[in-house]
Amino acid sequence: MKNSNQIDLRTQGGVRTVNVTPGNSVQYVFDAQQSRIGASGTSPGMYNYVAGIMLSVVMHVVRATSAATIIYPDQFPRALASIGLTAPMFGTMLDPTVVNGMTAKHLLEYFSMGYQRAGVNRLAIPVTDGAYDRTFEIFIPFKQMWNPWPDHFDFWLGWLDESILEIFVESSATPFGVAGVSVTSCDISAVIETVPFSEIIIPSYTVLRMYQQAAAAGSNGPKLTNVGDAGALQGCDDGSRLQAMLFSHQAGGFIGSGTADQINAITMPWRDQAQSTLPWAFFLRFLESAKLLQSGTPTAIDNFDISEPYLMPTGPAVGGLLNDATARYTPLVWTQLGELVSTLQKVKGNYPLDGIIFGTTQTGSFRVYTRELKQFSLSKCSEMLAAIGVDPSKVDLVPKLGRKNVKPVSADKMFGMPRGVVAKKAA
Repeated sequence: MKNSNQIDLRTQGGVRTVNVTPGNSVQYVFDAQQSRIGASGTSPGMYNYVAGIMLSVVMHVVRATSAATIIYPDQFPRALASIGLTAPMFGTMLDPTVVNGMTAKHLLEYFSMGYQRAGVNRLAIPVTDGAYDRTFEIFIPFKQMWNPWPDHFDFWLGWLDESILEIFVESSATPFGVAGVSVTSCDISAVIETVPFSEIIIPSYTVLRMYQQAAAAGSNGPKLTNVGDAGALQGCDDGSRLQAMLFSHQAGGFIGSGTADQINAITMPWRDQAQSTLPWAFFLRFLESAKLLQSGTPTAIDNFDISEPYLMPTGPAVGGLLNDATARYTPLVWTQLGELVSTLQKVKGNYPLDGIIFGTTQTGSFRVYTRELKQFSLSKCSEMLAAIGVDPSKVDLVPKLGRKNVKPVSADKMFGMPRGVVAKKAA
C-alpha cells in the first residue's frame, strides 16, 4: 500500500455535488489531465493510479408513519438503485443491472476492502416521525485488500479517460422496506483515490457478476452458465480466477430464494466439496477467516451501526448456529486475507449448484453473485501501453509476484496476475 491523494469527480458541467431526486441519476466524467504528476523535461513523472472511487451521499428522508422499526445505517445504501461505470477503453466495468447500493456495499466494497467497510458509525433513523438527513459512504475499489499487494490492481487514470460513472437514486416509495419511510433526495459526491506509481503495472480486474434463474418447486440450486465470460467488459482473456461465490437470500435488502436457515446440505463436486449437512460451518469458517464475531453480536445500540455482514441474533440460532434467517448471503467461496492470486481456482464454463438441498420449497429466484478476477489479453495490454506512451514492442510483461529473489516467470504462465512492465534486454 502506498500513500494516496484524491481528485474530485465532476459532471460534464463541472459540478461536484449534485442533488438527485428518486428515479433520477447523476453522471460523473473522468478527466485524465491529472493522469501524470511531477513530469519535467524528458521524465514522465509519476503515474497516477486509481485505487477506488468514494461515493459520499447525504440522504434526505421523511418518516410519516411511526412504526417499531429502527432503520440502521447498514441499510442506508438501499437508497441507491444502481451504480454503473463505463469506460471507452474497457466497456462496462460496473454493470448497473447487477450493482446497486447494497451489493456495492457488501459484495464490491466489503470483500475488496479486506472485510472492512468504508465510513464511520452513523446515526440510525429512529421510529419517530420527522425529516432526517443521514450520511453514508460506499467505496468502489480497484485495489484488492485481501491480497498482500492491493495496489497492484489499481488502474492508471489515463486509461479511464472519458469514463462515465452513473449513480441512480431508488424510486421505490419504501426503499428500506419499511412503510411510511421515503427518500426525498440525495446529495451525491464522488472522489477518486489516487496512488502515485513510478512504475507501470497492467492490472487484473475483479468483475462482480450475477447469475439468476427461477426457483421452481422442488429444485435444488441453480446452474451458473458461462462463468469466466467477460460479459460487457472489453479486451479480456477467456476464463477467470474465482474470488467469491455468494448465494443470495431474501434478507436485509438482498434478493434471492428463501432464507439461509432453509439450506440443509451443500455439495460442489467441481470444487471437491463433498456433501456437508452442516451449512452453518460455512458461516463459521467465513467469519473466522474475516476476523469477525462467530457466535452472535453485542446488544444493539440505536445510534450506531454495529452490524456485520450477517444480521446475526444475540446468540447462535437453535440447531442451526449462524445459519439463520437474517443472513444476507451464504458464502460458498471466498478469498482469505493474505491469499495469493495463484491459489485462486481458475474457472470457465458452466458450474452447477444443484447440490444445495433445501428443507423448504423455494420461491422467487435463485440468485448467485460471483467475484471473478479477469486478465487483459496481450492485444489489450498493447493498447494500454500505447495509451501510456510506451512502445509495446520494446517491453516485456512480468507477473507481479510481490516477492524478491524469485526466478523470472513468463506472464503467460501465471493467469490473472497483475503484470509489471520492464524494458526488453538487448539481443
